[in-house]
Amino acid sequence: MNRTDRDPEEGIVATTDDTAAATTVETALEEGNTEPADDRSASAAEPASLPESEPVSDPAADPVAQTEEVTSSPPAKASRLPLILLGALVVAAAVVVGLLSWQAFSASQAQRNAEAALDAARTRTVQVLSYDPKTLDADLARARAQLSGAFAVQFDQLITSVIKPASKEQGLASKVEVIRSALIDSQPDRAEALLFLRQSITTTAVPQPQQETIQVKATMAKTEDGQWLISNLEPL
Repeated sequence: MNRTDRDPEEGIVATTDDTAAATTVETALEEGNTEPADDRSASAAEPASLPESEPVSDPAADPVAQTEEVTSSPPAKASRLPLILLGALVVAAAVVVGLLSWQAFSASQAQRNAEAALDAARTRTVQVLSYDPKTLDADLARARAQLSGAFAVQFDQLITSVIKPASKEQGLASKVEVIRSALIDSQPDRAEALLFLRQSITTTAVPQPQQETIQVKATMAKTEDGQWLISNLEPL
């Protein structure tokens, strides 16, 4: 924009170019400030530096610390694993030993039970079927003590109806011995045995013993006091 100035003394009119003046001023300002524009802007933007302090380690933000913590955990768990396995093995071994001991005890007890039943069948059958006219009452009382249950009642009837009359009238005597024996069945309170017997019979008329082999099945019952008694004798 142009402006006109009048000099009162010379009467000269001077025209000033405002634009040129402004340019001259800006040029002067630029020549007076030799610092580059980029440096000035950088200096203005750069904040005042603070005193340096020691860095504080943050375990949560430090990957090395996290790695050390992670790598340190597995050995603790790994060290507990053998103890757990050892404890499990000890418990398992104790269970196995206990089970085997119980099985061995049960098997041994069953074996002893079976042997006692068979031995009682052999001994008591001989006592039931052996008698002599001279000691008849004592022999029959002893025979009666070997029996149990309903079979004892049947034997009482046999004594009254057959054995006593034959022994008194004919001098009947019987002697029995076991040749072979075997256990057929064995339960905790019941057993069956197969007996092969040799029976010798004598009478007043025939004093020479008459021998014969017989087979009987003896059923044994175990009483509350642990005795094995004959609950049945069945000729085969």
